[in-house]
This record gives sequence, C-alpha cells and structure tokens, in this order.
Amino acid sequence: MRSFLQRLSNYSIFVLVLLIVCALQSSLWLNFFGWFPAPQLWLTVLVFWVLYRELWESVLMVYILSIISSGFTALPFAHLLSINLLTAMGLFFVKKRLYWAGPIFYMLASGISVVFFSFFSYLVSWKYDLTSNRDFPVLGLLITLLFTMIVSFPFHGFFSWLDKLTHKEHPTEAGTGVL
Repeated sequence: MRSFLQRLSNYSIFVLVLLIVCALQSSLWLNFFGWFPAPQLWLTVLVFWVLYRELWESVLMVYILSIISSGFTALPFAHLLSINLLTAMGLFFVKKRLYWAGPIFYMLASGISVVFFSFFSYLVSWKYDLTSNRDFPVLGLLITLLFTMIVSFPFHGFFSWLDKLTHKEHPTEAGTGVL
C-alpha cells in the first residue's frame, strides 16, 4: 500500500507540474514575449517520463499529457495525441540506441523531441488537415530547440529531486520497458 501511495503521489506531482508548465508556456510567455518562439516546456515532462520510466508509465503519461495540454492549444485532440505518441515512440528508439545517464543526454533528448514533435506535427497536418502548413518554420524551430534544451537542464535536476522525494528509482540502463 505504501508503494502505491508513493507512486500515486509521484504521478500527481508530475501532473501538477505539467499543468503549471503548460500554463506558463501558453499564457505567461505570450504576455511577456509576444510571438517570439517559446521553449516547449511540456515536452521536458514527456522526455523525462520516456527516459526514466517503464513503457506503460510513459504511454500513460503521454495520454495524460495530451489531455492536459489539449486545453492549452488549438490543435485537435486526435492530432495532439497522435503527435505525442509518435514523438514518444521516436524517443524510445533514440533511448534504445543512444542512452547514458545524466542531464546532458536529457538535454539532447529534449532537443530531439522538439525536432520529432515539429516533424510529426507537420506530417499529421499535411495528411489530415484541409489547410495544412505549407512552409516549415526553420528559424522558429531552431530557436525553440535551443531554448528547450537550455531550460531542460534545470528541469532534469528538479524532476530527479521529485523522484527522490517520492522514492521513485531511476533505471540504471536503457533496457527499461519492452518495445
């Protein structure tokens, strides 16, 4: 029972952090910096869960993340869910091939997730939207990539601290979960 409560508290804290991060990115950033490209802060939560959790926990967080972040974006829920699942799948493959513990790999994986999310967003929009995006914003992608990688460094320490606080163990190798 104690293990269940610790796991539930860990999940609840991460959901609360996700709500705060989505609110910061969608409303506060726009008020302070206007249309300047924002770091995708909510992707740092997804990256942490893909790298440091079992497969079923990561998929569960992708669904929770998609439900929460759908309230902060104009993307249809089905598009957002499919893009997030594709991004998580891409991160799983990167994790299986290149994995080392620490914040540097977490920063690299956060940058890769921005590229995956943008690429899959473009593909889903091109395939299913009537008026899809015709131009790919390369400069905006590079700025978002850089900002996301920069802010992911302190997030790694904060998320690791949350895991230590709730007694959640990190895996010691990339072999977590079955793919």
